[in-house]
Amino acid sequence: SRGGGPPQAVTFLNELPMSRYLLGALLLDGAAAHTNMVGIMPVVDTANNDFTLSIVFGTYHSGAAPEGALALYSCPSTSTTAASSCTTLAYGEGGSAGSSTNALGAIADVGNVVWPANPTASDLLSVGFAAPGEVAFALGGTVVAYQQATIGSSIPCTAARFRVDYDPAPASPTVAKSALGQDYIPCATGTMVGSCGTFDMTNTFVDVDSSCNVVLAGIVGVTFPPAPPPSPPPLPSSPPSTPPPSPLPPSSPPPTSPPPSAPPSSPPSDTSIVVIVVPIVIGVLLLCAVGGGILYMRRKGSAKENLPEA
Repeated sequence: SRGGGPPQAVTFLNELPMSRYLLGALLLDGAAAHTNMVGIMPVVDTANNDFTLSIVFGTYHSGAAPEGALALYSCPSTSTTAASSCTTLAYGEGGSAGSSTNALGAIADVGNVVWPANPTASDLLSVGFAAPGEVAFALGGTVVAYQQATIGSSIPCTAARFRVDYDPAPASPTVAKSALGQDYIPCATGTMVGSCGTFDMTNTFVDVDSSCNVVLAGIVGVTFPPAPPPSPPPLPSSPPSTPPPSPLPPSSPPPTSPPPSAPPSSPPSDTSIVVIVVPIVIGVLLLCAVGGGILYMRRKGSAKENLPEA
């Protein structure tokens, strides 16, 4: 099948804490190519400072059966510009860093990626690849069949540049690179037809640093969406306004000393006693005299009344 008009290539790049997604590419010569999608699913092991890497390829040929095995080639330096210069097989059958046949097979869930049944290009941004940075495919083209594999050895987080390719001599019965059919030959310069559009996988590198950051570099003929402009630096935060000082509480008046207590009264002197007692005594005597006089007069009058008349 073919897409409508010439599709445009779109590539997404991103980086996740504790899990970096690589964007791999195949470098193959030969017949017409139909692989127009690549996705990467690494899992970082921070304790051991390394990561495992799964790669998935998509084709616009429906019913394409998985074939071949993955291989990583190390480049002479982290600044190598031509993928053809990366000739040292690092990971693959007989690889210098890890020898295994990393046969491609059916897609499987890895890391954040959870595949639906029969995924198509419209599913690629919703299966768990966090765009940009984890998946690349020809925008406007169709993607209907997939194959996936995991590199059999952990990859250390040391500065390195790799290209991703098919294994030239995998263990039997896996198909070697030279015997691949056109379904999974990557879209690249000179082989792009149908739903490849401008999606070019010729010179693609993945760079790893000592902090296990992995980035895509060296793609030729693929249009990357412009990176979003950097966010403006935050404005310096104004110092918190200092509230006006609270008014001081009114000063308390100095403590007043209690009024001096009255001196204890002195006991009355003898003279005072005499002055007080003498009038009292005189008053009593007068009362007695008056009372006695009245009593005498009453008795005398009574006696007169009782005398017999002469």
